[in-house]
Amino acid sequence: MNVQEKEKQRNMRKLWFGKWIECPWCGENTAPEFLGEFLLDRIPGGAVLEISGLGFYSARLNGVRVGDALLQPAFSNYTKSVYYNRYPVSALLKEGRNILEVTVGNGWFHEPGEDSFDFEHASWKMRPVLLCQLLTKEKVLLASGKDWKCRGSRWVFNSLRLGVSYDASREEEEYLPAVIAKGPGGQLKEQTIPPIRIEEYLQPKRVLGRVYDFGKNMAGDVRITVSGEKGSKLAVIYGERLNEDGKIDQRWIKRHPEIPRIQVDEYTLSGAGPEVFQSDFTYKGFRYAEVRGECRIENVTARSFHTYVKERGGFQCSDSRVNRIMEAVRNSTLSNLHHTITDCPHREKNGWLGDAHASCEQALLQFDMEKIYRHYLDAVADCQWPSGQLPCIAPTSVYGYNFQSGPTWDGALFRIPWALYVYTGKTGWLKRWYPAMKKYMDYLPGFVMKRVFVKAGWEIFCRWREFRSVRTG
Repeated sequence: MNVQEKEKQRNMRKLWFGKWIECPWCGENTAPEFLGEFLLDRIPGGAVLEISGLGFYSARLNGVRVGDALLQPAFSNYTKSVYYNRYPVSALLKEGRNILEVTVGNGWFHEPGEDSFDFEHASWKMRPVLLCQLLTKEKVLLASGKDWKCRGSRWVFNSLRLGVSYDASREEEEYLPAVIAKGPGGQLKEQTIPPIRIEEYLQPKRVLGRVYDFGKNMAGDVRITVSGEKGSKLAVIYGERLNEDGKIDQRWIKRHPEIPRIQVDEYTLSGAGPEVFQSDFTYKGFRYAEVRGECRIENVTARSFHTYVKERGGFQCSDSRVNRIMEAVRNSTLSNLHHTITDCPHREKNGWLGDAHASCEQALLQFDMEKIYRHYLDAVADCQWPSGQLPCIAPTSVYGYNFQSGPTWDGALFRIPWALYVYTGKTGWLKRWYPAMKKYMDYLPGFVMKRVFVKAGWEIFCRWREFRSVRTG
């Protein structure tokens, strides 16, 4: 029995008292808000909330946010693996009536817009769903089910790439009964990859009218404090560079395909004094943020966040140019860690296999990456077809199997485990993914004989290589 089979058996023994639920009463792209309640005679010790909300969730117990992580749970091929999180919550409980509220955004689970990578056609796509249970060692205090309520929230639109729209002026809807959902089908697993957390808050280095320059590229968003009349609207546009008139230049990130909106957050004011807005359910790649709309801007602060990872190496010398390159490498690595290892934090946000293995040695030398690579390679293995074929991005649903894939990119399944072994000395990394490696090697002869490498289009990548004859005997 291999490592994955042992883990599968252990996960299957996990008892779940909650059911997947959905809210069919809210709009197509509105984030649903779920509510469950229970009574307590006394506050128990050791209470734990176990929760998964797909795409991403934000939970509040008695009005207090649960945990400090963002964009939970981790992205996966939801038909194969679904991750849940555990939080100690005894400190948030009270005697009498307790209320758990959970807002669930689309994330990667329900792509609302046109997408060049076919996530709008993903096999797992359905309305946002919630599964949770709050329990002690002795008792189940609350579990998601048909006794829960739901309604549409003030997040009237949310897309990981396109941005969010929040209407603070909107009247709150009445709660209606939640409905039992079938769920995505993947095996429930406790999330072991570190969570996404805020690394730092940054004040603008320059203010150019209503364009705020934070001095460096990052991944995250801005927190803005504004005031104005009820119904007034503002938009925050994000980008990494400016055009000739000093406005945000998004032309180069609106590709794949040409779309009217990307990295734009919208907020409608309630009119109730200073209002603070920050975008749940998305992140952006940016240096500049431009604020448009009729409102008084009182403060704009950038939040830089990524999967939490410890630094364990670095480099510094007397040449400031080299030091700047090293800082750019660090910044680029962290800006592309959001559960998976991505190519960019704005236009695509995809986990390209080639990008991941090309940078793995640098990342291992600089950061504690073991849990991150384990999560990533598990996603690669989840996306492997029974034939052994791999996609060019992971996680994925339907994109990348017969276009822009092949040994050059698929080598991530071999090169990253080998690098983990070299830099940690642990053979377990090789054993863990050996079944997937063997399946892929068994697949390759047929792949080459059919000359799929020409038809599939991965010669785009191979042309980067220098070809030369090698005498073997």
